[in-house]
Amino acid sequence: MNMLNMLFSVVPCESEIGLYGITHILVILTCIISALTIVKINKESKLFERGLTIVMLLFNVCIYTWYYFSPENFIVKGLPLYTCRMAVYLLVAGIFFNKEFWLKIGVCWGFFGGIAGLILPSIFNFPFPHIMQIATFFLHVYLVLISTYYLFVKRIPMTKKDLKESCIFTVGFLGVVTIINLLLGSNYSGTRVTPNVLLKIGVVFPDGFSFIIVALGYLAVIFVQYYVLKLFHAKVVVKANNN
Repeated sequence: MNMLNMLFSVVPCESEIGLYGITHILVILTCIISALTIVKINKESKLFERGLTIVMLLFNVCIYTWYYFSPENFIVKGLPLYTCRMAVYLLVAGIFFNKEFWLKIGVCWGFFGGIAGLILPSIFNFPFPHIMQIATFFLHVYLVLISTYYLFVKRIPMTKKDLKESCIFTVGFLGVVTIINLLLGSNYSGTRVTPNVLLKIGVVFPDGFSFIIVALGYLAVIFVQYYVLKLFHAKVVVKANNN
């Protein structure tokens, strides 16, 4: 019972997880080792991609259940308008309903967002283990692992058309989120003001420029991923032909 109270507590307190503390470092190392193992095994598995995604969805159910009983404002903080949270639903559409475009967007957002979220996680003020702490780490680990699987094992192709559509969709999504942020006073995806996690390390966006900076950042990441993967796939083809 005490463990359940700790897992689903709604009483904030100082978090026992500090940036780059033991727990944080162990999570990062586990993610790195798991991602390298996926690339090393280099084997496609429906059970892996669907099983891991189902576990992530179960975590989401736990998160929304916690928000329902907690004093936190669900509308301001709990909607799936962060790119990482949205990436999960895009991946679900791709994995279970064969929506290739949504899958590509989910992988694109997920790989970068997962890495960024592990390096600079938004840590909730609850004792560890708490469902929000666990879910936050698992979300970003999931995104890194499933994106690694699709990028380097299944090697999903990304054409110039995909690149263009990904950029348009990303800017459009962030634009809509910015409008919602202005209406609600929220800060989903960090498009209204500098996210707290960046403030903690001394990064501050100029007033009124958050949307532009975030959008340019995502566009840069999408372009880098596109050209890096293009180079990687070319090397794989050359290696296969030489063998």
